[in-house]
Amino acid sequence: MRFGKIDVRYLGAVLALAFILLIVMSVVLDQGADWWSAWGQWVGGIGSIVAAAVAVWIAQRGWAIAAAEKSDNEAIQARLIRVEYTTQNGGAATIKVVNRSGGFIGDVTIVKIEARIGAELQGGRWMHKSATTAAPDIPLPSLIAEVVDPHEANAGIFLYRKTPNQLTQLPDTATVTFSFSDADGRLWERTGMEQPRRL
Repeated sequence: MRFGKIDVRYLGAVLALAFILLIVMSVVLDQGADWWSAWGQWVGGIGSIVAAAVAVWIAQRGWAIAAAEKSDNEAIQARLIRVEYTTQNGGAATIKVVNRSGGFIGDVTIVKIEARIGAELQGGRWMHKSATTAAPDIPLPSLIAEVVDPHEANAGIFLYRKTPNQLTQLPDTATVTFSFSDADGRLWERTGMEQPRRL
């Protein structure tokens, strides 16, 4: 067992040695009851301080555990939100955000896409394809859905360009970072299948 960074076994050994030292000193110095009474008061005072420190440590540990459990419970819905990347004919990719939870999510935004062809990280630029041909494509980050209902999905079409006007080979794989708000209004960000991060 540890008290902060101190092993309780070491602390017990130190106290035992101190007690033995007191006995030896009382014999060598030929001290009487008054001497032991004074030491008893000192030891009692130290014991009170140690007891208070232990109580504070237990309380702090309890608060830390409670905070960790609260954070874990808050992330239950966020862990059920997934992203899927699939390629299409014609040089476009579909990025779908899937809500596998029992509550709605909102403000679903594609924040960043890291593309790879083989093992090589690509330096091109992703654009969110506009819903109409007249409107320009949208740079990231880009909103793809204001609301996604429980057990539903919403997708956007994304184009990959080496230069602003040049479509290029679609990456084999892509790691997508997206953000969303959960049913309780908390804002989250998630990259691929990593643990969601509270914003």
